[in-house]
This record gives sequence, C-alpha cells and structure tokens, in this order.
Amino acid sequence: MKSKNFLIKNQFIGLFALLVLVAGLLMLSACDTAGLTKEELQAKLIEANTNLETYSFDMLMTMDIMTEESGEQVTIKTQTTSKGTFDRIGKKMSLLGAMKLELNGQEQELDSNTYVIDNTIYTQVANQWIKMSLNADLWDQQDQVAQMLELINSGEIEILSDETIDGKDFYVVRIHPDLGKLVESVLKQQQNRDMFNTNMNFEDIIKDYKSALWINKKSFVIEKIVSEVDMVLTPENIGLETDEVGELQMASITEMNLYGFDEPVIIELPAEAVTAMDLAQLQAAMDQP
Repeated sequence: MKSKNFLIKNQFIGLFALLVLVAGLLMLSACDTAGLTKEELQAKLIEANTNLETYSFDMLMTMDIMTEESGEQVTIKTQTTSKGTFDRIGKKMSLLGAMKLELNGQEQELDSNTYVIDNTIYTQVANQWIKMSLNADLWDQQDQVAQMLELINSGEIEILSDETIDGKDFYVVRIHPDLGKLVESVLKQQQNRDMFNTNMNFEDIIKDYKSALWINKKSFVIEKIVSEVDMVLTPENIGLETDEVGELQMASITEMNLYGFDEPVIIELPAEAVTAMDLAQLQAAMDQP
C-alpha cells in the first residue's frame, strides 16, 4: 500500500512538473513575439511593406509652431485631415486634404488637393491649380509608407504588448530611428527639405520623439502609425552662421490609418487641373522686373 501511494505521489509530481514546463514554454513563446526576434520582425515588416503595390490612408496631423518675427512672437496652429490613395506601380497618387490654420488667434480654413499623374505633380491651393515636373525626391515625399520604412531601416525597433483591434491581431512596436533621418523626414513633410544639411546638431534639434506602429500579424503590413515629435530649430543647431533667423519651436502629432492594400485603384485628374499653371513659368514671370 505504501509503495502504491509513493508511486501515485511520484506520478503527480511528474505531471505537475510537466505542466509547469509547458506553461513556462507558452509564456516564453508569448514573450518572444510568436518566436520572432525583433530583428526578424523588423526584416519581415520592411519586406512586406516594401512590396506593397497600392494602399490608401486617412491621416490627422496637428502642429504647433512658435517663432519670432521683427521681435514679436508668432504662434501658428494647424490641424490637417487628409485622405490619400497611392499607386506605386502606376506612379499615381491622390491626396485630398483640409487644413484649419490659426495664426496669432486668427482662424482660416484651406483646402489642398494634390495629384501625381504622368510624371507631373498637380497641387490646388486657394482654388488655384499649379503643376510641376515630378522627380524622384518629390515622389518619395508623397509615399508615406516609404518614408516610415526609411526611418525603421535607419535604426531599431522595440517590441511592445500585442493588441487586438476589430478582431485583428497586431504586433505593436516603437521605432528608434537615426536622428538625422528623422529630421530630414519631418522637413520633407513640411516641404522644407532644402533646410536639411549634415552640419545640423540632431541631438539638440529633437527634444522628444515617439512613434508606434501597429503591424498585422498575418501580413506584417503596417495598418496604423502614431507619431509625436518636438523640435527646436536655431541658427546654431541647423548649422547657419547668421542672427537674422530666430528660434523656431515645432510640436506635431500624426495619426495615420492605412487600408486597401494591393486593391485596384482609380486615380484621375480633375478637369479643372488640366489647365494648371506651370510653377517654373510662374516663378520666371514673377522674377521679371
């Protein structure tokens, strides 16, 4: 009888040890992002999003800018909502946006629509259409996913807790990009890429940066991006030897939801844009005495 109880006790201990081992393995596998290292996850998301042919997105961006002009403080606040469709293969794009602008307490609303068709970029501002030839740099500025991939590829990612949204499972990661690439990306978005130079003190310019990505666990495609960046530009930290330019403080928050991956898209130029003024010709006319 004693040996039978001893055998049962040993079997119970063995079963308990096995359960502990299985539970431990399950916990380890959950903490290891389903067996992927952060380097493997980073490589998979870069590959999946690089190979996208088409996508659409909705974006909300708020920005606060403070600077000085003629000794007086200037405060600019903007809220921009955009809806974009991107065709990488056909090299076409549509971006329909509306901006609420507040300048020193005075409010104004502006619509801004942009199309890329036939190697030409068309932009509507204040009911006036302007066109200019498309180059590789301008095309890259429009591709939101490519800009994010450039930041991801320049640094490393940090894996956060997984999330489930609307029945879909997501990896959530925070990115830690190269600061030089980050500054260049922000200036691109503001159409100020010409300000970028390698003499910039990036550590002094970037005061705070946070960016999180929601990556579909099945496709490894980025479906949501939330970014916050605080920057301070001074003549010293942007590498200028002048006192004619004052300090500029900029804080922005961007939230983007992406969808319609590799779905057929139709992007057509509005009829009123066909007669758009050529920017080069317009600038030449303005430069004439």
